[in-house]
Amino acid sequence: MMYWLKPYHPTGFLATLREKPVGFTLLYPTRRAFGKPPTRAARLWGGVLPDFRQQGGSKALLGTALRTARENAWGISVGPVPQKGEAAEFLQACGGAARQRYTLYHAQL
Repeated sequence: MMYWLKPYHPTGFLATLREKPVGFTLLYPTRRAFGKPPTRAARLWGGVLPDFRQQGGSKALLGTALRTARENAWGISVGPVPQKGEAAEFLQACGGAARQRYTLYHAQL
């Protein structure tokens, strides 16, 4: 994955608890974010281990990503995210709003 992201200069953040990783965010500008002024968002990937959700780490990681995007004059694009589920509920509770719709498929491997 880093091979494909390297040209975009990604920024990552790691949440730890008692020196063990419990969550991360990876933020990288899209091609359209380059230029003056930036015209698009940075993409955001991330997650927090289930046992460590609802403890503030998710909001701290999102807040750090938002602050980094703001410092670089980027908006943030997250997803695709299923319309129903923990991720969508969390993002909506933090003020996020769905802008586009995707059909997601899930299969047990």
